[in-house]
Amino acid sequence: MSPRSAAVPPVARFTTGTDDCKWLIGHPPCRAFFCHAHCFDMSVHTPELQCISRRARREFSVALMSDTKWRKVFEAWAKLPVAETQMLVKFLDVPEARVMRLPDHGALWCPTPYIDSREYGPVELRAIEWLEIPAVASWPRPNKLPARQVVQELDAFRTAIALLGQFPLIETERGIRVEGFRP
Repeated sequence: MSPRSAAVPPVARFTTGTDDCKWLIGHPPCRAFFCHAHCFDMSVHTPELQCISRRARREFSVALMSDTKWRKVFEAWAKLPVAETQMLVKFLDVPEARVMRLPDHGALWCPTPYIDSREYGPVELRAIEWLEIPAVASWPRPNKLPARQVVQELDAFRTAIALLGQFPLIETERGIRVEGFRP
């Protein structure tokens, strides 16, 4: 089971020794971000980040976004005067896209390789394959009520990206997508 599907902070993701990332085996899983300083020294690339990078190099031929570029996108979008925004995020280690709220400016307090999210806790930016903002957000409601449909203003997001420079923004049938990797 993927940590994002179980809403476990990603810092505990490789405790099972999957792939070639066995660096946390035998270490108790961290439940709070950066709870063990010896595991999360951000002055160097942690084994977790190196593992994600190796996986991306194995599965994709082109990396279009870096941690810094992703942060610039999130910073620009956090400054927009828009209501709560829904986004779909496809992570490298999860077969289907995950629905998330667009992180606000407070989510940028994490060290550069990460961003905080309400749904999944800290997320490694280099683990994002692509991010899409749908033209119409579908917010689930309790008690089997139909989902609340909200039209999202995509022009503000397009403009914010255009002001940053050249970023891999493409139009899809659902909305706009920022690509992190291409096959």
